[in-house]
Amino acid sequence: MRKFLPLAVAGFIIIFLWGCAPAPPVTTGRPLEDGKIIRIQPGKTTKEAVIEWFGAPMAIAVQGEVLKIQTEASWAKNMPRGGYYFEIDSETFFELFSSKHELTEYHRIYYYYHAVSTKYAVILVFAAHERGKTVIDKLWILVNEETGIVEDYVFRKH
Repeated sequence: MRKFLPLAVAGFIIIFLWGCAPAPPVTTGRPLEDGKIIRIQPGKTTKEAVIEWFGAPMAIAVQGEVLKIQTEASWAKNMPRGGYYFEIDSETFFELFSSKHELTEYHRIYYYYHAVSTKYAVILVFAAHERGKTVIDKLWILVNEETGIVEDYVFRKH
C-alpha cells in the first residue's frame, strides 16, 4: 500500500496541474498604439494619415445608418466569412461628437477597437472555477469627407 501512495500523490498533482491552465488569449481588432493616437491633431491630420497609422477602420459610420461590424477575433479567422457580425445604430457614435460639432452630411466616424480576453480555469473532478478579464480599447475619429481632415477624436481604454 505504501508503494502506491507516492504514485497516487504524483497522479493527483499531475491531474490537478493539468486542470489549472490559462487559455490562450483571444484578440479582436488591431492594437491601438498610444504613440500613434497622440499624433492625431484635430484640424490638421488627414484621413489618409489615419489609415496609414491604424489601417482600414473596423467600420465607417454614416448618419442614419445601421452599422454591421464584423469581428476579427483570432479564433474566428478560419470560420466562414471570418467570424460573426454585430449591429449598432450609427447615431450612437455621432452622439460622441454632437455637442461639440455641427455635424453635416459629409461627416463620417472611423471606428477602431482592440480587445484582448484572457481566461484562467481550474478544473477538478467535481468542481470548476473560471476567471476571465477583457481589456478593450476603442477609437472614434470624426472625419469630414469633403475636406479629408480629422475634426475630432475620442479614445477610451477599458
